[in-house]
Amino acid sequence: MFTETFYNISVENRRKIENKHPEDIHIIMNTYNTQMELLQLYLLVLDSDPYVEPDEFSSMIFTAIYKNYISLYSALDLTLQGFYGAARILFRNVYEFLIISKAVAIRKDIGLLEKWKNGDDISLRKEVFSRVKKPKSLEMQNLWKTLCEFTHGTIYSQQVKLEYNEIKNEVKFNFVCMKMLLDMNYHVLNSYAANSSIQYYAKFMSDLHETDTLKNKKKEIRTQISSIRKTLLKEPKRVILDFISKWEFK
Repeated sequence: MFTETFYNISVENRRKIENKHPEDIHIIMNTYNTQMELLQLYLLVLDSDPYVEPDEFSSMIFTAIYKNYISLYSALDLTLQGFYGAARILFRNVYEFLIISKAVAIRKDIGLLEKWKNGDDISLRKEVFSRVKKPKSLEMQNLWKTLCEFTHGTIYSQQVKLEYNEIKNEVKFNFVCMKMLLDMNYHVLNSYAANSSIQYYAKFMSDLHETDTLKNKKKEIRTQISSIRKTLLKEPKRVILDFISKWEFK
C-alpha cells in the first residue's frame, strides 16, 4: 500500500532528521514553547480581567499570532517527516500575517483592517511594500516572492523526492525559515498585539501567582532569539532586522 510506504518513509525521515539536526530542532522547539507560554499569559489576562480590552487592531493581531503558532508547529512536524514542500505553504501564511499585522498596527488603517477581517484579497506589494518609506527592504520582498513560488503551482512548489538523503538541503532551508518566522512572530506579539495595559496586568498576574515573571520570560526569549540569529547567514538576518526595525510609511 502506498500510504504505508509513505508512512514508513516519514518515520525513517524523522529518525534521521532528529539525529542529524538536534541543535536546530532544540532551539526551534524551546523558542516556540517559551513564546507560547508568553502568549498564554497574555490571553489569560484578556480572559480574566474585565478592565483589559484589546483595541480592534490588537484583537485581530492576537488571532493572527495564535494561528501562526499553530501553523509553525504544523510546519515543523511536516518538515521532521520529510514533507518540506507542504510545510512551505504554511510559511507564506505566517509571513503574510506578520507583514499585514505590523502594517495595520502602525498605520491604524481601518480600511486595511476591514479587508483583512472580511477575508478580502490584500496585495502586499501594492498595499504594504510600495507604501513603506523606510526600510526599503529588497530582502523582505524577496522572501515573500520565494514563499509565493512555493505556494503557487510552479516548478518550485511541493516535492517529488521523499527520502532524507535526497532532501536534506531542503530540510535545512525549512529550519532557517522557521527560525526567522519565530523571531518575527515574537516581535509582533510583544510590540503590537500586547499593548501596555495587557503587559501591565500580565506582569501583575505573574507576580501575584509567583510564577515565572514576565520580565524573566521576555529575557529568556531574547536569549533564545539571540542564539537563533547566531545560526543564520547574512541575508536571513537582514530580513529579520528590517522587519523588526521602525517602519515609516508614505
